[in-house]
Amino acid sequence: MDGTMLPRSVLIRRAAVALVAAVAVVCVNAEVLPEIMYSVAVPHDVAPAHIVHKIKLKEGQVVNRLMDTQYSDYFAVLDNGEVMTVAKLVPLLGKTVTLRVATTFEDGDSQVYVIRVAVKDHQSMLRFLKPEYDASVYESLPAGTELQGLDELEAMGEEDVKYELLGGHSVFALHHVGGIPTVVTRKSLDREAQDMYKLTLRAHDKEGMDMAEAKINVHILDMNDHAPVFTQNMFYFFVPLNVTRFDKIGRVTAHDGDGDVVVYRLAYPSNTFTIVPQTGEIMLIEPPETMVYELELEAFDKRKPTLYSDTLAKAHIEFRYPGDSLFTGETNDVDYDLYPEHALSKRSATRVKRGQLRHTKELVFSEADGAVEGKVVFQLEKEIQWETFKIRDDNPWVEVDANGAVRVKKKWDYEELGPEKTIDFWVTITNNDRNDTDNQRVILQITDINDEPPYFINRPLPMQAVVKLNAAPNTPVFTLQARDPDKDHDIHYFLVRDRKFMILTSNVKFLIADTDNQRVILQITDINDEPPYFINRPLPMQAVVKLNAAPNTPVFTLQARDPDKDHDIHYFLVRDRTGGRFEVDEKSGVVRTRGSEMFQLDMEYVLYVKAEDQNGRIDDKHFQATPEERLSIVGGKRPPQFYLPKYEKTILENAPKDSDIISVKAKSFADREIRYTLKAKGQGAGTFNIGPTSGIVKLAKELDFEDVRQPHIYQLVITATEDSGGFSTSVDLTIKVTDVNDNPPKFDLPDYQAHNIDEDIPIGSSILKVKARDDDSGTNAEIVYSVSDDHFRVDNKGVIYNRRTLDADDNNAYYEFVVTATDRGEPAKAGTATVRIYTKNKNDEEPKFSQQVYTPNVDENAGPNTLVTTVVASDKDGDNVDFGFVGANRNSGQFVIEKMTGVIRLHNGPISLDRDKYELNVTAVDDGNCCPGGQQTRHTSTAVVVVFITDVNDNKPVFKDCASYHAKVEESAPNGSPVITVHATDEDKGVNGQVRYSIVQQPNQKGTKFTVDTETGEVTTNKVFDREGEDGKFVSVTVKATDNGDPSLEGVCSFTVEITDINDNPPLFDRQKYVENVKQDTNVGTNILRVSASDEDADNNGAIIYNLTMATNPDDLSYFEIQPESGWIVLKKPLDRESYRLTAVAQDRGFPPLSRTVDVQIDVVDRANNPPVWTQSIYGPIYIKENLPVGAGVISVKASSGIEDNPVVFYRIIRGSTAQTNKHDTFYLQQRPDNGDTWADIKVNHPLDYESIKEYNLTVRVENNGPQQLASEATIYVVLEDVNDEIPLFTEREQETVLEGEPIGTKVTQVNAIDKDGTYPNNEVLYRIVDSPRNEGRDFFEIRERTGEIFTRVEFDREEKQAYALEVEARDGAASARPNANGRPNTGTVGRFLFRSVLFYILFLWSYVFFFLGLSICL
Repeated sequence: MDGTMLPRSVLIRRAAVALVAAVAVVCVNAEVLPEIMYSVAVPHDVAPAHIVHKIKLKEGQVVNRLMDTQYSDYFAVLDNGEVMTVAKLVPLLGKTVTLRVATTFEDGDSQVYVIRVAVKDHQSMLRFLKPEYDASVYESLPAGTELQGLDELEAMGEEDVKYELLGGHSVFALHHVGGIPTVVTRKSLDREAQDMYKLTLRAHDKEGMDMAEAKINVHILDMNDHAPVFTQNMFYFFVPLNVTRFDKIGRVTAHDGDGDVVVYRLAYPSNTFTIVPQTGEIMLIEPPETMVYELELEAFDKRKPTLYSDTLAKAHIEFRYPGDSLFTGETNDVDYDLYPEHALSKRSATRVKRGQLRHTKELVFSEADGAVEGKVVFQLEKEIQWETFKIRDDNPWVEVDANGAVRVKKKWDYEELGPEKTIDFWVTITNNDRNDTDNQRVILQITDINDEPPYFINRPLPMQAVVKLNAAPNTPVFTLQARDPDKDHDIHYFLVRDRKFMILTSNVKFLIADTDNQRVILQITDINDEPPYFINRPLPMQAVVKLNAAPNTPVFTLQARDPDKDHDIHYFLVRDRTGGRFEVDEKSGVVRTRGSEMFQLDMEYVLYVKAEDQNGRIDDKHFQATPEERLSIVGGKRPPQFYLPKYEKTILENAPKDSDIISVKAKSFADREIRYTLKAKGQGAGTFNIGPTSGIVKLAKELDFEDVRQPHIYQLVITATEDSGGFSTSVDLTIKVTDVNDNPPKFDLPDYQAHNIDEDIPIGSSILKVKARDDDSGTNAEIVYSVSDDHFRVDNKGVIYNRRTLDADDNNAYYEFVVTATDRGEPAKAGTATVRIYTKNKNDEEPKFSQQVYTPNVDENAGPNTLVTTVVASDKDGDNVDFGFVGANRNSGQFVIEKMTGVIRLHNGPISLDRDKYELNVTAVDDGNCCPGGQQTRHTSTAVVVVFITDVNDNKPVFKDCASYHAKVEESAPNGSPVITVHATDEDKGVNGQVRYSIVQQPNQKGTKFTVDTETGEVTTNKVFDREGEDGKFVSVTVKATDNGDPSLEGVCSFTVEITDINDNPPLFDRQKYVENVKQDTNVGTNILRVSASDEDADNNGAIIYNLTMATNPDDLSYFEIQPESGWIVLKKPLDRESYRLTAVAQDRGFPPLSRTVDVQIDVVDRANNPPVWTQSIYGPIYIKENLPVGAGVISVKASSGIEDNPVVFYRIIRGSTAQTNKHDTFYLQQRPDNGDTWADIKVNHPLDYESIKEYNLTVRVENNGPQQLASEATIYVVLEDVNDEIPLFTEREQETVLEGEPIGTKVTQVNAIDKDGTYPNNEVLYRIVDSPRNEGRDFFEIRERTGEIFTRVEFDREEKQAYALEVEARDGAASARPNANGRPNTGTVGRFLFRSVLFYILFLWSYVFFFLGLSICL
């Protein structure tokens, strides 16, 4: 983690100050810039290549190198200034490493960056439990309110953590008491001004090297602190006198600053008007009695606690004659100064009816006036002697006697009154003489008396503060804050007992002086104030000397370092216990032998040495020096020496078996190999082993910190022994096992319960406490609690509070949620328990209607006691609900409502529903029986019932002009092209008379070929038609008109759309090429060859004329001509060449015309050759039935070869380019010899269909077997005859209704079926009702045989039977040609269905048509 740059201080000897960032200046020359110091902390277990810090290089500044230090080998610096690790940092754990990075600038200046890197255990690195926290606080709460949701706002890893809040200082403050930080408000907040704040909390250690940050999102929660406010104090409505009951005459509006839904009501009910609670619309419910009314209006929101508008608005309603020039309908902005006539109308009104309201009485009292309960504070005046008084709604402060005396009910407390500091109530005044009532509002304005003590609001408690040890007099230490509920308070603060502090001012406010800023740079020069120190390892210093060592033999080298920059280190023998056998080089520190005397075996020679910095003078005689160090030199041999006097290691309990724990190393003075052994002291034998040569200690078996049989600290002894029976030495190794988070927290109980918790307890109340335990230790056993229900919160002690208002009406009167205990291990583990909180109900809910507006329908001919609708209201408190109309009535016009059920019916008297709708205002009042005292706070809600009078649907739509519809559409017209507009009329009113159109799917038709506009009846194409394709020349379409009645009625119209031809098909020749052999002596005028083409278009578009053009040699065209109509090519002059090539052109007579060409080759043969000769060149027309089976013969034709003694001929059918010319091989040819002749039998190859193709034009070619093979052609015309092979199919679905009581012979509907046969009587359709016992409608209806019209045979009674199923059969007019018909006509058979309502169906199944007519008998 990067550290923060801070100024450096002078390094003072023995100072306890940790330097974080400093600036030093090396005053060598002007080109060396001040050093920059950074401090960072990194985890010990980071991988190599971890970026430790990035130096921010300036322009032109480059990195030279990472300067050599003791630990620089673990790091590297990149060219971009990034300092990263290059090895694991585990050996540096717990150390603070200093790195130095040298940089230079383009101008030669240099600068050194000093980076102090603290290598810390990963677990001890500062970190927040979460990177981001969501906190909340309600608006309008006083300053000092603690934010909710920050229970886990704590940084882990260090004991001494400092916190700093970034951002929001003017709104929020940081409290840090007891180790856990909390955030409180500095002022009251307003959600409507700002609903969210974003803060950052920073944590750092005491030296500022380690740092962590967490985001805090503060959500400002809404409180109901804005009452609805009317947009105007007075609303004016000018209404024509011809308005009718239940008309809306105007609307009032109010706005709620909290954005809550506003509900409206009349301050006192009126018999003439009502107001829609949800919309504020004023509705006339009874005819007006006067011309001018004034209503007082109240608005309130739907929140808890409910807030009411501070002032009542007034609605001035003035009825005017419709012709009045000032009448403007509904106007809410009228200035009477601009309209004096209106002002005059207002003044001259004989009576202003205020909905039975008297003038509001407003009085002023002191809080002390209400100090005695039962005291009469004032008397309401009577207008007549028979009047009695009663308070309308229960009031906690006052009560009213029948004689008008207003008494104190409860001692008045100014501080408990609302923000207006008033007692506001309504009084009902009853005139017992006339048995009517008035209402009067009473407002008591209460003034305060000073009867409340002040109280401190400082939080947290107890009050605590800190003071600097060197604080100057008058230094502010703490601010006292107190509040007094009384209005005229004057608070002063005093010290009761103290001698060291004083209060500066009576209001305890700090005065902040104006400040400026100035930058100060201190350039620090070094002084030689640091002593040198030895760096020799291992310690204590030991060496050996050979017994026969010569003089000046080096034995040991002393090494010392000095932090001062100008040090000059010299080495000295302080005390020599060897008798002068050794000396030390003052500059190099090398210890050498002296003299030639032999050294004694195993004798220890002891020297005491020191290093002096001779630039670090202390006084005239002394320099800064190291402490004396003992150097032991043994003659001959001595045991190995470990590099550390003892070893310690901490490992996790889940360290894997065979993992490396620690590496130890011993030095052999004899330069021999060392072998290591390990032995446990006490418990733990066999838990660890050591590599004999490597010195690496490994874990031999698995650990478990929670296992009481295993120690947490292992005391081991490691022995290092030289090879070949050398010396040995031992060292202690202590291994500490630390806990791993492998145990989840466990609750003491699986579930917790709290009973009888009031649902209205204040937010933040303590409800119950849970407790969980964790078998782990340290942070792994530290537990944080959380709950799954946001109605509650839990602190780290397990105490559960409510963070929202509870509601006993939800969740079956109890809350069930999960409390989770999570430890702070990594990764964390959790345990759960169930919490059930049972709440006590109170009558705090008003009844709620299932809907605010009901819109039932009643038939125009409905009779007495007809059910209109049922209004439904429920009370979440479980109260029973009483229903009524506004004014506590059970009757409203012709309507009555049942008190208990909410059922609304027509009354039992005569009914005259002559309007389109009736509007009723209904009320729901709870009885308060849900809970004790509930009857004292009964609640009322309202809804509006709009009764629509519906027309009876007794007329179906009729297409009056259906018979005259003759539509046409061009083939290839684009999809969506208009065809025709149909129109149907329905004599019913309203929705029953509204008609929508649709297309009826045709039998055996894939998709609909047309669409219709549901509103206008415009029929358009739904595809691109092809007259020559499967669409044909005519397409039938059925349009259905359906009204919007319930049940709906339908009418249908079927008509035929003619697909008109366009010239979209060119002529097609029946061959790809014509080749003909002609004798050279053929006479001029002889028909040589006939070319034939066909065109699928109609009329002139399909009429063909022929022409010849040249192919290659223009002269060829002069020998031949073509007959334009027949296509015969005729010889014009004698032939004189061997071959001729022509091009024949076939062109239709369409516009524009289309044409095709074909090549014609005429080869000239010798005069001696003769072509085959047909018995006749044209055969037919040949008439055959369309159901002629495949393989049946059509005709036999014959031709002779034309060559004597060679009668052999060959026949073939020419495959044309159209279906009529045998393109699809509909016919085939079979040669047959007979008495020396060869015949060609023409037979059927594929089934024929008259309805698809009626005629065929076949060309048969015959060739002889002469030296030059010649050919001739003959044409056969085949005409199909229609047979009765198609079944009649019904064209549409129907649903019909017949009214009960209709006379016999009433037409019900007309069914329609189509037979696709091509000729009469095969395609004639006849209808009949199936005479079968299963056909339940056969005795009740009759049908016209030829038209399909269905009529009634009886007069129906709906109460006797409501629906009938009728089976209708359609048959054609001739004997069927289908198999097994036995001479009977084709019929469309019908199945039998039962229908619930007025349905008329067609069902297609296999090749049969099932046609059902469902008929409902309606009133």
